[in-house]
Amino acid sequence: MTIRPFLLILVAALSLSPLVKAQVPQEIVKWSATISAQHPLKPGARVTALLSAEIENGWHVYALSQAPGGPVALKITVPAGQSFRLAGSTTGTKPQRKYDPNFEIETEFYTESVKLSVPLMGEVNAPSGTHKIRIDVLFQACSEKLCLLPATTHLEVTADVAALPKTNSSVPTRGKIVASGGASLADGPIQAPLSRSIKFQRSNKAQANSSEMPKPSSASRTAS
Repeated sequence: MTIRPFLLILVAALSLSPLVKAQVPQEIVKWSATISAQHPLKPGARVTALLSAEIENGWHVYALSQAPGGPVALKITVPAGQSFRLAGSTTGTKPQRKYDPNFEIETEFYTESVKLSVPLMGEVNAPSGTHKIRIDVLFQACSEKLCLLPATTHLEVTADVAALPKTNSSVPTRGKIVASGGASLADGPIQAPLSRSIKFQRSNKAQANSSEMPKPSSASRTAS
């Protein structure tokens, strides 16, 4: 259900009044953020950002699950182009539910405080070092008398990314021995071509045969 025209006029009028101008959403709802990791993360690892808000007495903030057609629902985003990105749905404090006659719908909201868990995932090619992660929170705060215009708070957390372990370059290279004709024999250390080995074996055998032939005796040499 859409908001009735008189409600839009009411919100516009209130936004121009001195009372509302004196009310800053970020002062009514104070947001903060931390990160769950206490040690360097591997590239591509998951981590959770923990968001919390303290809400001024007499005010409330509409929930993540607030249905459209009325007040603006809470929304968490992570701008693109960072070393970390959203990795799932945000979860947190269970909201209260109440029918709002002004919006003529069931509303869901938080009072006093709210805690949220935002799942994040690092990029696999993120370089080692400390990375800043920006998290944007869009929210709308209302009291029993008036609603403030939606506002966005920019939060920032940091996460350390560890360097990838270096590979050992001294390990011998292994490959496949391929005979003439392209047939693969077995996996093993790279060796000389099979044809050279066969020639070498034949040469050794010829030398062995020549050494075993009987030498002519001195009598045979004299008779000739």
